[in-house]
Amino acid sequence: MFLAKILDEQNETGAAVEAYKRSIEMEPENVDLIHSLGMLYLKMEDQSNAFTTFGKALSYDANYVPSVLAIASILQMNNDWDVALSKYKLVGEIGLGRVENA
Repeated sequence: MFLAKILDEQNETGAAVEAYKRSIEMEPENVDLIHSLGMLYLKMEDQSNAFTTFGKALSYDANYVPSVLAIASILQMNNDWDVALSKYKLVGEIGLGRVENA
């Protein structure tokens, strides 16, 4: 992951994508890594791969707020207001649940 971040900071996005993919192969259920790859796709303006990647993160942790927010943002950018709103509401429910369980 460290190498991928450095490559991204140096604007070597193609190499950064490959570094994230290799890291994910070693830790396939690491939602932080998967989400970071999705964010890199967003930076590259590749909404389709970003959406798919965030969905993969959510398949391991359905309450992973950063990926839920990212998906909501993509939906909003594509004028899918109702589904985006449902995702934002989900984030509120997740947050409320965490507060109640604290």
